[in-house]
Amino acid sequence: MSQSDTTPVDDRTPERPADPHGLIPESFWEHYDSLREAERAPSTSETADEDRCPECLSARTREKRDRLRRQPNRRPEDYKCLNCASHFDRPLAPGEDHGPGRQIELGEVER
Repeated sequence: MSQSDTTPVDDRTPERPADPHGLIPESFWEHYDSLREAERAPSTSETADEDRCPECLSARTREKRDRLRRQPNRRPEDYKCLNCASHFDRPLAPGEDHGPGRQIELGEVER
């Protein structure tokens, strides 16, 4: 047996990493040249029914974990936006108006 017969073949490239578990379908590579390109592409998921950040209206919000909130250097708000990094207590519900930049209507004024 020659040395070339026992040398493993490494078909990885920086653009196309190894996929030992077969999770990435071949159709993925028809649309993207690399995983990094796919990560930077706009989401194709429907976000109309998701909570949103009150500052930038992004659906990329996450509830903070308890153990992180207990650390003394952490902000006390319950949520963080992964898009604009703002912290807030409650995300906007689907269809809820966002406050900043919206002029109040006369009928909404409480007396």
